[in-house]
Amino acid sequence: MAATERVLLLALVFRNIFAYDNLALNRPSSFEPFQTAAPGNDGNPSSCITMSPTATSVARFVVEFASSRTIQEVNVTFPSGGTGMEGFFISISNSSELDSGYICYRSKLNVIPPSSNTYPCVGTGNYLTVYNRQRDGPIDFDICEVAVTGCSYQRFGYECSQTCSCPGECHFETGECITPISVCNITGRWGENCNEVCGFCKDGAACDMSTGSCPAGCSAGYRTSKCTVECIGGTFGEDCQKSCGQCKNSRCNPVTGECDNTGCNTGYIGASCFNSNTFYNNQNGATSLAWQGNVATGSINYNGQILTDERLSSCVYQAAAFTNTIGSSSVQVTLTKERMIRELVLSHYPEGVTGPTLSNMAGFKILISNGVTVKDCFNWTSSDVPKQLQTVTCVGLAKVITIINTRSIGTTYPSAWGLNPGLAFCEIAAIGLFVTVFLIERIGRKFTMVFEFFVFGVFVLLANICTSRPVLTFFLFVARAFISGAFQAAYVYTPEVYPTSMRAIGLGSCSMMARIGAIVTPFVAQVLLKESSYLAISTYGVISIVATGAAILLPIETKGKEMK
Repeated sequence: MAATERVLLLALVFRNIFAYDNLALNRPSSFEPFQTAAPGNDGNPSSCITMSPTATSVARFVVEFASSRTIQEVNVTFPSGGTGMEGFFISISNSSELDSGYICYRSKLNVIPPSSNTYPCVGTGNYLTVYNRQRDGPIDFDICEVAVTGCSYQRFGYECSQTCSCPGECHFETGECITPISVCNITGRWGENCNEVCGFCKDGAACDMSTGSCPAGCSAGYRTSKCTVECIGGTFGEDCQKSCGQCKNSRCNPVTGECDNTGCNTGYIGASCFNSNTFYNNQNGATSLAWQGNVATGSINYNGQILTDERLSSCVYQAAAFTNTIGSSSVQVTLTKERMIRELVLSHYPEGVTGPTLSNMAGFKILISNGVTVKDCFNWTSSDVPKQLQTVTCVGLAKVITIINTRSIGTTYPSAWGLNPGLAFCEIAAIGLFVTVFLIERIGRKFTMVFEFFVFGVFVLLANICTSRPVLTFFLFVARAFISGAFQAAYVYTPEVYPTSMRAIGLGSCSMMARIGAIVTPFVAQVLLKESSYLAISTYGVISIVATGAAILLPIETKGKEMK
């Protein structure tokens, strides 16, 4: 055998002798709540532990090492495409008790971990635990394989090729004997021997290496000084300081505030259920629908239902199939009370059920009327098709809402659109502001804007006062509500004040000026705010007071006047 071959053979032999070990492979293990031996460390990622959703406080996989070991990282394999593993923990301890050790890794809430991934987990102990705690509803925690990378007893260095002379375990990289140190100097860790991992500090900042506290506060979804405890029910956001909207079970996503899979309480809509549905039970009589065009099968009938009752089971749709691709269909909702709106939420009829498909519903437009004037509120211009739950911008005062869909001879439509102009809805909801609705027909468009700009300016300037958090929150909520109302009133006034010949130009020019404000806002709200909060807040307040004066000087009031 040549000398080179002997050297390579010896290198391969020593590589196998001195290498990182899987310290968990075939060691005693268990999975709770079943309290049985588990295949989660047999070296076969295809053999998984699966559990049905169970109402228990914690689910965990525990593996016991041969003796106290220093580990470097942990590879965890979950079933592909599974859920329920978000926010899991990895801990190292000297006993099998769950809270007896320290957490070396914690995953983020609302982020589904990869099916197989390696996580940094440095520490020394006899047991390693991968677990998850109950949050909303039962636990569904499945696991396939846990592999723990580390050196065998008293080995360290590259591929564990060196032996330390410590009385106990040594550090896997340096070979230093593991003895208590007074101050931790590893970023992202804290405590004696740096055995504790920092919590979820705001903006990824490091915690205090002595106490573990987060000086800048917590990331969204966490609370306490160490930012290791998730938000309690009914709160979300940074340091859990925001209150959930009108979710059905009063709980929301602790990071985003959305009402996860629960829906909203009656009368509220939106992902976070903050917006009032101003249309709830506000429909007058049966829905009036019509079909126009040549249909070989005769007239098309609709099922007349209420579209403002927040029941997705009461829908309107065409009861007969189209046999002609030319014509139009329309649905009209008359409200018992006039409402000021800024958005409409349309719940279309489910795909695969009797009625038009979503592709047939593409191309619809929305008209709103206050009983005097009719306004073209929204046009579907996308080449795509609507979603089953579609939110569209539609600002104005509405008593009657008409939705029309048309297909015309000689017109080329996007390929994704269906040939037939169909309509099918289960619910129509609206996001609006009650104050504007009350004022706009009583004191007029102009003085509604004057009042709401003034109130916004006053309450924004009040935010400069040193006061308690609840009072400051009240100031900001009032300010936000009234600036939203002023915006809606402006969108009612602007189209009414211009004649038809130049309405589009006038509205477009005003919208362009609004975009300039949108461009400047980040510089005030972020750049200037860091220099002086008083100056940034006062900028909004002063501009709003100027807008109040400008609204007073408007020469025309459009209340009760016909559009020209």
